[in-house]
Amino acid sequence: MLMDKRANEQGFSLPAMVVLSLVVLAFALVMLQSASSMLTVGQSRYYQRMTELAAEAGVERATDCLAANQHTQTWGNTAATYLTESSDCFGAVQSSYPAYVYSDTKLRTYYTVGNLDATGPDSVQISATGKTELLAGGTVQKTYTSIIKKTIAWALDLNAQATASGNGRTCGILSGNVWCWGRNEYGQLGNGTDGGGTVPTPPDYNMTNSSLVPVKVIRQPYPAGMGGYRATDIDAGTFFNCTIIDKNNNPASPMGEVYCWGQNTDSEMGNPALTADYYNVPQKVSLPAGKNFTSVMAGRASACALSANGDLYCWGANAVGQVGNGSTATQATPVLVAGPNATTGGLAGIPVMNLSTSGSFNDHFCVVAGTAPTNGKAYCWGSQRQGELGQGNNTAIGSSDPYYLTTPTLVNKGAMAGLIISAISVEGRSNNQDRVGPKNGIDSKATAHSCAIGYVSSSLNSKAVCWGSNLNGYLGLGASGVMGLGSNYFPAWIYSTPQNVDATGLLNNKTVTEIATSDMGSCVIAYPVGGNANTSQAYCWGLAGARGDGNTTRAVSPVLVVDQYTPSIFGSNKVHNLIGGGQRFCALANGKSYCWGNNIVGQIGDGTQSDASATPIPYMVAQPTEAKFLSPTGNQYIY
Repeated sequence: MLMDKRANEQGFSLPAMVVLSLVVLAFALVMLQSASSMLTVGQSRYYQRMTELAAEAGVERATDCLAANQHTQTWGNTAATYLTESSDCFGAVQSSYPAYVYSDTKLRTYYTVGNLDATGPDSVQISATGKTELLAGGTVQKTYTSIIKKTIAWALDLNAQATASGNGRTCGILSGNVWCWGRNEYGQLGNGTDGGGTVPTPPDYNMTNSSLVPVKVIRQPYPAGMGGYRATDIDAGTFFNCTIIDKNNNPASPMGEVYCWGQNTDSEMGNPALTADYYNVPQKVSLPAGKNFTSVMAGRASACALSANGDLYCWGANAVGQVGNGSTATQATPVLVAGPNATTGGLAGIPVMNLSTSGSFNDHFCVVAGTAPTNGKAYCWGSQRQGELGQGNNTAIGSSDPYYLTTPTLVNKGAMAGLIISAISVEGRSNNQDRVGPKNGIDSKATAHSCAIGYVSSSLNSKAVCWGSNLNGYLGLGASGVMGLGSNYFPAWIYSTPQNVDATGLLNNKTVTEIATSDMGSCVIAYPVGGNANTSQAYCWGLAGARGDGNTTRAVSPVLVVDQYTPSIFGSNKVHNLIGGGQRFCALANGKSYCWGNNIVGQIGDGTQSDASATPIPYMVAQPTEAKFLSPTGNQYIY
């Protein structure tokens, strides 16, 4: 029995061992499968991470391209124009570039970047797609995909891209945004507020509705508003402003459209559907669709916009022909007055090259037209009560009224004869802003004048030429220039024939490169002929507040602009980007902006107002003063 029992025990252990072996085998198989699965998961995570890295590489590449192209998308949104590892910033494939971020016989990774998800003047959202492809025999077996979205924001570039000086305010373009400061009775600051049309009066000049510091112009949704599109140019009239936005947000292929805001009593908005007296946010001007507008100029209550092909459209007040279309009727809708597609007027079929700068009180406009670089000629139209059209005729001129011209007219008399014109600037009141003006004489506040830069054969010999009112030495003619008051339409102090600016003193043997006018005088930027342009300095003449050297008397010849700093900023740096308009001037030096002139409502931009107690000149900043504002980081500045 004992042996049988042992036999039975031994016989039972064999199948038990078999079962145990099977269990161990099954466990081993499970473990093997688990290990294989873990390996697969690990590989998948590895490939996914490679895909994410490829997408991140796309974001970095897009960021670099945006930084190199003024923060603007330059590539396309099709397979042929995506931003890829093998393309340049414009989406063009380059054979010298690698095709993939990583590549071997078993896998390859790459990225594509199409349209930006969102764009703004100071930030964008980039969407980059990364892919990893597993290969076998050169054939794709599996693809991993990752999409990364990243918002890139830039510190504001606080050097102004463009600026404009209006009546009691200044505006500038900063990183594609428009900022304004100063008076705001008609919503001319564009920030959605206004002063109800109440004109500022002493002692506070209605500053509760205005601003001593820049405010951002509101962007309403496109197309009624400017949307997220970058601004590229700006100009200021008496109580309104106009700017250009690039609908394509692409400097390589722009599509400029024009928006205006502020007073609209003379159809300054250029849109017949807009009938309110003023608008405190930008409104779209009714210009032809599909045309790329590149620059804009504004006067007292009229404005013009220039397209890339040289066509010029104007609108607004027109009582003295300032729209330039041969009429004196107010133009609510922009009309074609010059350029290749114009069929009437003095510039029919002739492309316009440059618009006059400055301007805020003026009822006349001027342009440079012809074919670059040798055929630039000056043409002017509008009021000529102060001889500001340069026609050299002190008797009746024009058809219905002898004191204005309703179409662009060549300025080629006196000192302008035979010159190639590179730039022109206009400003000043023809009769103290009265639309038609007195018929018995000239208002003593009439200041309208025009200035241009021209040369005969070499731009190195460019000189300044001015014409119009020399009431307070605005033309810079020196001691021989007649000043004072008169009772006739063309008294002795009005020069309807263009005159050379006095070059016997500080402008002797100087190359003039920039010119600007204001309601108080004129200025140029110049450097020695044959010398280094980096030594360029500013020279001004006219009323004490315009000359910019702290002197309290008017200057009849150019004087050197001297800032108030020790050591001198202007004296030790190149001065450039000169602008004028209203009653002030601004210029850049050492990467910062400096302004001088009237500061009664804070238009200088340093956060102050100047009153009757201001020294050395009441209501004025007599020397270039740093226009400090909008400096959230570092020590950066704009106009």
